[in-house]
Amino acid sequence: MDHYDDCWLRYDDIEVGGRREAYRARVSHVYVSEKSPECSAVRDELRRAIPSLLDREPHLWQHPPTTVDGFLAVGTPDDMAMIADSVPPEDVNSLDDGGYLVRSVTWNGADCIVVTAPTDRGLVYGTFHLLRLLRTREPIDDLDVREEPASAHRVIDQWDTPFHRSVERGYGGESVFDWERLPDLRDRYEDYARLLASVGVNGIVLNNVNTIKPDRGSANAAFDAFEGWQLLESKRLEDLTGLASVFRRYGIRTYLSVNFAAPMLVGDLDTADPLDDGVREWWRRKADEIYDLIPDFGGFLVKADSEGQPGPHDYGRDHVDGANAI
Repeated sequence: MDHYDDCWLRYDDIEVGGRREAYRARVSHVYVSEKSPECSAVRDELRRAIPSLLDREPHLWQHPPTTVDGFLAVGTPDDMAMIADSVPPEDVNSLDDGGYLVRSVTWNGADCIVVTAPTDRGLVYGTFHLLRLLRTREPIDDLDVREEPASAHRVIDQWDTPFHRSVERGYGGESVFDWERLPDLRDRYEDYARLLASVGVNGIVLNNVNTIKPDRGSANAAFDAFEGWQLLESKRLEDLTGLASVFRRYGIRTYLSVNFAAPMLVGDLDTADPLDDGVREWWRRKADEIYDLIPDFGGFLVKADSEGQPGPHDYGRDHVDGANAI
């Protein structure tokens, strides 16, 4: 990633005498769990950050190092006996999903830092917290950080208009996603996932909430033909699996904005009445299809009965009926 794209994840070299030696003593050697995509993301971030910060390549161990004076350990207590021995299990198990501990500990005579959590997502957040302390030149000899999310769902709405490469109202410029080239991936997708995870975002709605049925009679009918509701088509869903896997590594779940009339637009039904058995069955099958492709799918975002969008009010139903059908 080019430096100007790093945003707040800039790992600038720490000057000699400016805590570099203290940091080197505790984070040059790293012992990280290898059990999950999130742990893989943690290892990649440390490989990216430590050489830039400390002018030294990290040594990543597959077991607790016994020949060094200090090291960083990242994992859950169930992953590592070293962490279970160093941190009372009740301190970790009492944390909410996404919570984490960052502590300075002594283990077998070595001065260590432990990043631990009850879930792998928490390990990602805890690692970014530790790197933030290093980047801001904070002391790490006596850490005792305990963090938990104030809200379980921290979701960003992307408001992309797929296949147009545009963002609603143009505030964000061109879309970060090259929709037509999916499932091929770009490095910037991982860059974006890193930025989101570093501030605790755990969900992303990929597409614009305004998913309007195209006007087939307009002069731009060919251009308008690709609207967000078409992401529910089977081929389009398959194209999203790689993108979802990128976000999954950083503990971020993928959501989709859908048009309430999708059973008609995608499923060729005659109605989107939420009390219609065929409509309810269509949503059930579509959800099953999505979860087969994206097991950690977050859910649907729906703009209904607002600004010309279809909704349950079109059928004399209320939003509870609509939500239950979907």
